[in-house]
Amino acid sequence: SRLARESLDSMQNHACLVGSLASRMFPGKREQEDAFISGLLHDIGKLVLAAHLPAAFQEIQRTMKNSGGAMVDAEKQVLGVTHAEIGAYLLGLWGLPYPIVEAVANHHRPERVESSEFGVLAGVYVADRLIHEAASPRPGAEATVPGLDMAHLEKLGVAARLPQWRAMA
Repeated sequence: SRLARESLDSMQNHACLVGSLASRMFPGKREQEDAFISGLLHDIGKLVLAAHLPAAFQEIQRTMKNSGGAMVDAEKQVLGVTHAEIGAYLLGLWGLPYPIVEAVANHHRPERVESSEFGVLAGVYVADRLIHEAASPRPGAEATVPGLDMAHLEKLGVAARLPQWRAMA
């Protein structure tokens, strides 16, 4: 259907933008590559849900619409698992490197992984939030990104880089 095509195009565009932005946050080639691949694949679990669990996917959409909440919250409520975890499981089965699987699994909740330095997971998390922000600008949104854990970014020592990354987004 046309709607499904537009949705897939939108997801593909978002994935490419997140991968591109995340990769530009790192100086090293290995981290750039892992961040790009992680960004490209971070929402692959959504495709798995839509393709293989269409009834559950529709129920998740209804739950989101009724609650006005986030997709991951609706996924937890309906399935007990999120698209991030489903996607990471698939990538793990495929044998992708651990930093990529970890970034996909935790791109909504990077604080679940104990870390004191800015890595691929945090890069994909920030890029995802900033690309979402850029796609739906709201007056005054420049000051804060919804769901962006500033305390976590402070802990990683990168909060000051947010304006630069926002400009790149």
